[in-house]
Amino acid sequence: LNWTIPNWPDLTLNYRRTQTDIFIRPEGPLSDAITTESVSANLSFLHGAGKGDWSSYYQTTQSEFGENGREEEIGSNMSGTLNLLEPVDLTPMWGFTRRVNSRGTMANDRFFANLGSRFRISPTLTLNPGVEFTRDLNRFDALRTDTLSAKLGYAYLAADDSLRVSILGQYILNQTSNTSANPQIYDVSLLFKKDVRDYLNLNHTQQT
Repeated sequence: LNWTIPNWPDLTLNYRRTQTDIFIRPEGPLSDAITTESVSANLSFLHGAGKGDWSSYYQTTQSEFGENGREEEIGSNMSGTLNLLEPVDLTPMWGFTRRVNSRGTMANDRFFANLGSRFRISPTLTLNPGVEFTRDLNRFDALRTDTLSAKLGYAYLAADDSLRVSILGQYILNQTSNTSANPQIYDVSLLFKKDVRDYLNLNHTQQT
């Protein structure tokens, strides 16, 4: 259901149900039947300074065989794009998810927040710095894991789309409550894309 009214936020509602039947053999007895139901809502709004989205969902998974039982998951997040200055965009996002089962052996929470940005230095050059924080809580095992990452991206796109170069570097720090070790990850990636139609002269529309 999509509800759109002029000068009002856009509202979208969804319901979905799926069932998977698993057999021991194609002609054998049923070994498992898994049913998943979910409902979700999304609210989009537009303002002079930017746009935003709020979405929430609730999902249940039921297994008719074995000891899987019933699992429930709920989640919500908000995200947006803020145009505070002409060449600068901010893209914040935050939210949470929670998963539990009927046997009481799983109770997982996740909280996350990140702030991205886009600096348009020129029509062809863009910088994309950002920072993200995630906390995972395993309440059944009393375990907490925090992840902090910082990113910096650079992108060049030629005016005629004949050349694209982008570089992304990020630093990731992990910390778990049951250990004193703090693993750190340094990650760098490079993308280079060049149109070579003028050199190959083939009859294909894409030669990169």
